[in-house]
Amino acid sequence: MRIDLTQTHDVIGTYQSLDCSEVRQQYTDPGTKYAFEVLDEKVTAGYLIKLAAFRHIRDLQRQGSVGFPFAYSVKRVDQVLKFASICPNVDTGEPTKLMPWQKFIMAMLIGWRNDDGGKRFSRAIVSVARGQGKTYLMAIITAIVI
Repeated sequence: MRIDLTQTHDVIGTYQSLDCSEVRQQYTDPGTKYAFEVLDEKVTAGYLIKLAAFRHIRDLQRQGSVGFPFAYSVKRVDQVLKFASICPNVDTGEPTKLMPWQKFIMAMLIGWRNDDGGKRFSRAIVSVARGQGKTYLMAIITAIVI
């Protein structure tokens, strides 16, 4: 089913009209959990984050179908988040626990792969206030990608 949000912009209403119970049961990784929290309005988020969360859930439903060449690797997401959990903060020398939104970004960038195993996404725009961990997050992603 094709969904067009360009006119209504009602991400939450559209999400609520869908049955996502199978995805909710099958995927319990932090990235997918955050997407559901955004769409269930347990987390306050802007329109673009809601769209990203909705795309993630819809794509989980679509993977494996004809014409959709991407797959979500929970194993890869778990590996990346384990690596991130031991990365030291430059200031303290201790690992800093990632916030849920950071785990979501990592899951989207690292978890989604194409049929050849390559990354689905090669760029991300992260715009949050000072002191929210952008540099720490990007340092971890850079260390993983390189």
